[in-house]
Amino acid sequence: MATVIITTSISFTEEESREFVKRIGDAAVKAFRLPKDLRDVYLYPIPEYAQTPHECGQMTCFVYTAPGKPVEYKRDMVQGIQETTQQFFGEKKVNTVVIIKEHPDENVGAGGTLRLDAKKNG
Repeated sequence: MATVIITTSISFTEEESREFVKRIGDAAVKAFRLPKDLRDVYLYPIPEYAQTPHECGQMTCFVYTAPGKPVEYKRDMVQGIQETTQQFFGEKKVNTVVIIKEHPDENVGAGGTLRLDAKKNG
């Protein structure tokens, strides 16, 4: 599973947002070698009044995933997000930061059950 939360200074139309989220999701499952349904992507454009001024578009991607991914997969994630962003925006300069946060099963729960417990009972 990979969850990608993107905060950005860039404004998106609804159509652009849907397409960008899809492309980032595709990049995430490709990088982490996951089935297509094991990703969630959330895009949060930050209004201009609620951010520091920048010369170009800013984007920070927080990628949450289970531990144990090889560094090669993490490189692929960082490169995949960068390439996807560049392809999407073309000539527009966007500063992209990717932060990968791994979380053990004892620190994640779904439906009221820790993943650690679900694996024991599952």
